[in-house]
Order: sequence, then structure tokens, then C-alpha cells
Amino acid sequence: MREKVTPGISKWRSNGGWLLKAQLFSIIAAVNATTCTAHFRQQHCSRYKPSAQGTPGAPGEDPTTDYMNVLGMIFSMCGLMMRLKWCAWVALYCSCISFANSRVNDDTKQMLSSFMLSISAVVMSYLQNPQPMTPPWSNI
Repeated sequence: MREKVTPGISKWRSNGGWLLKAQLFSIIAAVNATTCTAHFRQQHCSRYKPSAQGTPGAPGEDPTTDYMNVLGMIFSMCGLMMRLKWCAWVALYCSCISFANSRVNDDTKQMLSSFMLSISAVVMSYLQNPQPMTPPWSNI
């Protein structure tokens, strides 16, 4: 008497069951990966707890926004006072980086004033001298 063989059983018998086992383990690993990274050690899983908001030097704090904001103001003042077009463009670039790295709870007035100062530096440097900008290294 011959048994009725289903496709899954024939695969199991033909290659030692490795294909079906591999598929089963990959499904189990995918399910466990969504709940915990270490599926064989569930007790080592812990939830992410963000640090306090006001803590200075916390791991989540990125000082890039503040540095670029200060650099943008310095370069825009140099662009306005010394009529250096490249300083004005660097100030605008620093303001864009500062805006891109800002968070929701950052000071928007300071960011807006940095943008306005850098844009006014670019506009004023081109109003005073409408010729195209020459790179600083071309005069050497």
C-alpha cells in the first residue's frame, strides 16, 4: 500500500528536511526580531528610555545646531563689515545646516535672525559690488 505524498512532505524527504527547517526557522526569527533582538534571551531585552530634556551633555544632545548658528553669525558679520562675499555665502551655508539639524523645541527666533543676517550679508555684499565673486585663493 502506497502513502499519499503531499508536496511539503516530498520536499522534506527528498533533501533531508533542511529546506523546510530553514524556512521555519527564518519565519520564527523574523517574528522574534520584531519583538526583541535576542530571541533566545528574552530576559535581556529592555525598552528605550530617553534621557531628561534639560540635562546638558546628554547623549541625545547634538551641539551641531548651536555651533553652526554661531559660525553663521560670525561669518555674516565678517561678510557685512569686510565686504567679503565668500564669508556671506559661508554664513548662509552655516544657517542652512543649523536649520537642518534643529529640533522642534529649539529657539526659532535665533534661527530666523541668523537666516536674516546671512541673507542680508549676501544681498549687501552684492549691492556694494555687483561683480561676480572671486575665490579667495585666486589672488595668491
